[in-house]
Amino acid sequence: MCPQIFYQLCMMLFSTRMLCLLAVILMLFPQPGVADTWRLDKTLKTPSWLSFSGSHRVRYEYLDDRYRAGQSGNDELLLMQTLFKTSLQFDSVSMNLELLDARQSLADTDSSLTTGNVNALDVLQAYLQQTHSNQNYTHTMKLGRFTMDVGSRRLLARNKFRNTINSFTGFEWITSHNQNSQVRVFYSLPVSRLPNQFDDLKDNQLKRDKENHDVRLMGIFIKNLLWTDVQDEWYFYDLDEHDHANVATKDRDLQTIGSRLYIPSQPKHLDAEFEVALQWGHSRASKSETDNQDLDHFAYFAHMEVGYQADGKGHPRIALEFDYASGDDNPNDGDNNRFDTLYGVRRGDFGPLGIFGPISRANIISPAIRLQFNPALDMTVIATYRGFWLANDKDAWVTAKLHDVNGKTDSYVGQQFEARLRWNMIPNNLRLEVGGAHFIKGSFARNAPNASTDDDSTFVYTQATLIF
Repeated sequence: MCPQIFYQLCMMLFSTRMLCLLAVILMLFPQPGVADTWRLDKTLKTPSWLSFSGSHRVRYEYLDDRYRAGQSGNDELLLMQTLFKTSLQFDSVSMNLELLDARQSLADTDSSLTTGNVNALDVLQAYLQQTHSNQNYTHTMKLGRFTMDVGSRRLLARNKFRNTINSFTGFEWITSHNQNSQVRVFYSLPVSRLPNQFDDLKDNQLKRDKENHDVRLMGIFIKNLLWTDVQDEWYFYDLDEHDHANVATKDRDLQTIGSRLYIPSQPKHLDAEFEVALQWGHSRASKSETDNQDLDHFAYFAHMEVGYQADGKGHPRIALEFDYASGDDNPNDGDNNRFDTLYGVRRGDFGPLGIFGPISRANIISPAIRLQFNPALDMTVIATYRGFWLANDKDAWVTAKLHDVNGKTDSYVGQQFEARLRWNMIPNNLRLEVGGAHFIKGSFARNAPNASTDDDSTFVYTQATLIF
């Protein structure tokens, strides 16, 4: 075994060693009356009005051969994420505080390190919540700093795979009816993660996150049970953004309206999902301080999926997927047609992120086939094959920062194979996951101006999560 591969395997084992040790402790000292589940507040025997919970996750990532403009060689990170939440419950009112500590090690001076990887000890959530139930309706109001998971999570979500998490300061009102319908209204200021300079991120420097008063996000989300087993969702989001002290932005003033229909997966039945969104307003081509031209913005995206789950051992499910997100038709026409995914996530559709993540919801045409099955009760395996073309060959491959403004390079970017195994080693307490992806470069990835000269990219990761 060559030294480099041996070193990578050692790092992957190290990333799970501590959590496996904690798992052994949990198994040796089970909590009476709590089958298969250990919780901190139950061990501390806290009163009913006080609760503690949290998680600790360690993940090792390794990328062999890079695809981004101007990059070459390999990259690796060891990421650690700790969440701790406490709640005080008084009748219908609760006070909630959640802390996030997201750190890294192993980063080099040329690593792909961003605020998506590091956000050392800070307040993720701090809000008051009031819940009131009336017959079949439940009304919930939040006031303060909080996270949001909305609909398909493609435009607004609480991040799960990414090491850092989006949060917002404002208010949110949710009215639910029998779990089949929901109306959600919110007004918020997105929280800016700090620091945002590479050297500070590399050193895991502490700096307080701040609400950005020059960025405002508001919206309404409606969910209904349209027919038996058919769910429909409608949403409208309004994002207004301006440059502020020491931070340049794209000055986005975007309105996004969308709809989603889906039939949930169940054995021996077809399932389906269709989501489409239109986006209009104004934006700029870049965040550069010298870019002061407001462009008319009109863009759109669509996701289509049809699947079937068998009733045999492991409940295997196969699905065909298709994603389209518009790109800019002409860089010189005063318009911007590239879709903006706002505060959504892409891991569920496009594979692992971290220092990898070649595909985003912008300027893409991407069909895929996905297979999912459960080899054991507490295990899930997912494998996906996906092709990737630019929707418009004059616009950029966004994540790689490659751009042929003349459109002379073929629009075929490449294809990606992804697989992951998730094992709930101790249900509700310890979860292990290992996965990887192989990106085969197409003609655009190889021949676009400033393209990386590296070969096809291979990404592997392993992670362990302790829930307490």
